[in-house]
Amino acid sequence: MEKGQMDNIKTELSSFGLDVTNIIPDGNIHRCHTAAKRKKNLDGWYVCRDFKNSFWCIYGCWIRGEQGKCSTLNGTGTVNHEAWEKLEEQRQIEAIIREKEGRIRAEKYIAESIDIDQPHAYLDKKQISTCGTLRNGNLIVIPLYNKDGIISSYQTISETGRKQFMPGGIVGGCCYPIPGNEKVVCICEGFATGASINAATGHKVLVALNAGNIVKVAKSAKERFPNSEILLCCDNDHSKEKNVGLETGKKVAKDLGLAYVYPTGIKGSDFNDMAIEKSIDIVAQSINQRLAINMVTIDDVNSCSRTLYIPKEAIPAGLIREGVEASGQDIIQYTLPLILTVISRAIAGKICFAGHHPNIYNIKVGGTSTGKSETDKLFKTHMNIEKFFGLTDMASGPGLLRSISENPCGLGLFDEVSSLFQHYGQSDPVRDGKINMLLELYSASGGYIKRVYGDSRNSIEINNPCFSLIGNATPTIFDTIKTEDFETGLMQRFNFWMYEGLIPPKKIFHKPDDILKIEAFIQRLNDIVMSKPPQSELANAMGISFPLSASKDALILLQEYSDSIIEAANNESDEGKKGIISRQYELCIKYAMGHHASVGDLYIDMTSADFQFGILIAGLLSDWKLTILDKQVVSGEFHKSCEVFKQAIVASMKAGRGNPTFAYMTSRRTILKNWDQKYSKEVIEVLKKRKEVVTQEIDGITRYYLVKI
Repeated sequence: MEKGQMDNIKTELSSFGLDVTNIIPDGNIHRCHTAAKRKKNLDGWYVCRDFKNSFWCIYGCWIRGEQGKCSTLNGTGTVNHEAWEKLEEQRQIEAIIREKEGRIRAEKYIAESIDIDQPHAYLDKKQISTCGTLRNGNLIVIPLYNKDGIISSYQTISETGRKQFMPGGIVGGCCYPIPGNEKVVCICEGFATGASINAATGHKVLVALNAGNIVKVAKSAKERFPNSEILLCCDNDHSKEKNVGLETGKKVAKDLGLAYVYPTGIKGSDFNDMAIEKSIDIVAQSINQRLAINMVTIDDVNSCSRTLYIPKEAIPAGLIREGVEASGQDIIQYTLPLILTVISRAIAGKICFAGHHPNIYNIKVGGTSTGKSETDKLFKTHMNIEKFFGLTDMASGPGLLRSISENPCGLGLFDEVSSLFQHYGQSDPVRDGKINMLLELYSASGGYIKRVYGDSRNSIEINNPCFSLIGNATPTIFDTIKTEDFETGLMQRFNFWMYEGLIPPKKIFHKPDDILKIEAFIQRLNDIVMSKPPQSELANAMGISFPLSASKDALILLQEYSDSIIEAANNESDEGKKGIISRQYELCIKYAMGHHASVGDLYIDMTSADFQFGILIAGLLSDWKLTILDKQVVSGEFHKSCEVFKQAIVASMKAGRGNPTFAYMTSRRTILKNWDQKYSKEVIEVLKKRKEVVTQEIDGITRYYLVKI
């Protein structure tokens, strides 16, 4: 029996990457070979002991900075915490001794090293500076500091690029810091990558030395730099079977709520390769105009602001910036969507790309009197372009369609749309008809719509519609949104620009210069509206939009983006999230066309800059839905129902019912009796997705467990 138990533990250690021939269960730390380093090493370890007829083992790898544990239970199925505690105590003692010994050896070696005062083949090949590193003979010496700033180990790099850590040194949680502006703190894998990032951006860089160490360095960075943006600069190992660098970065970003960026369009895999293949300026552009996403964890979501983060890169030079500046509005979450939507209206029915048209549905969301409608009124007052705006209200779905038939490319300007979402799907055919018609119009852009009624005089035909919408709403718009709404076009087609802040000062009068800026912006819009594409007569006769082409670099970027979106969508099990992720590609193209119109001739090839902007905006909007809106499904009545359900579990447990059934919980919270089966299931599914509640089926009865977060 003992041999069988030991074989199970050996299997666990082997799958972790440790090479152990005979396990010694004496409660002491034993060093062993780890697959994390190819050459002979003793950087793996395990502690195993026999405790109450079972074997208990803790194991780990000092190079990767990771550990795990396993046991062979004695048949009772009960976890013995005393056994784990004893093993952990022994591991901690060994770790303290090992760290102290390693620190002494590292400090001695570094004290013997000198500043790099002569050319080095590795630095020349990588086209980087020394960044404060040292030299010991012909080796570059990179000191590794722990989270307290104490030297714990080092890495050496030969002239040929061979890298080696100090034997027996601790790497996990340690890094090499390259000084820089701490407004943004970048974290990367290799020294050359970090040197290139620092040279390109001026940002402070923490070099983690390997992908497995990034999570520990990132956790430490969040604590040490609470007022900085922590940015993961991942390797993109696209040429390898498994893209470890990018997959690790994405996981760490998601788990810790950080932003990430990675190089694309190069043969190599990291930002140093990008600097060599292209230029240091391209590295700066890739990072500063990054496609990074500010992500929010489950633990953070209840305490964070729901305001949509908009970086300065979202306001590029050209017509977009001119419109933002002309608005005189301080809240960019209100101004930018309006400007992007009116530009989309200006190019509506004129251009398309790969079958996609520039129609967009944007909704500004914010508290009462925060200024959502002020800029709308300003632009509408001075707008002198014929049929630029379409309807401002809609009585019904057919009424909406008839209005669109009279102005297929008009811009819908709605001052209040909260009620449409609050009551959608709740037995209100009029409201449902409006939303359903808007969804149909969105999908039919650039196509053909026909409605035949009993009286043929009332029939409706629309050719090449391209209807965009800008609306205003208060946060109550989210009160009754449920998870099922994420699986429909409702959440996938409407974009929300959320501002959750103070009421700004009111402008009583607009200065003459402000009015001149608005009029100049509108004139630029009019020039676009009046512009005619090549072969315009043929296009107009056929009632179609002019199909744009794109440069070779732009097509490569778009293809890489498409591949990454498809991969992310396929890896997502939640159907609602899958839909939002996959629609980023279409959304990217729509906003890219707006950028294209903003910076130059409307009918020339689209550029990489156009798609970079589209990717940025699509990512910001989509990830806000995935990280903020989805986790707060949410405020309002539905969220209150989730809280009621959790309170019912607590009340039932206090009443001595352990983990209760739904039937018993209704006796503790009678409001649950009013929920129909579908609504109850919806509440429970949301709580399970949030990992606040788990369920267990026992003899056909479901019992509920409250998880402490």
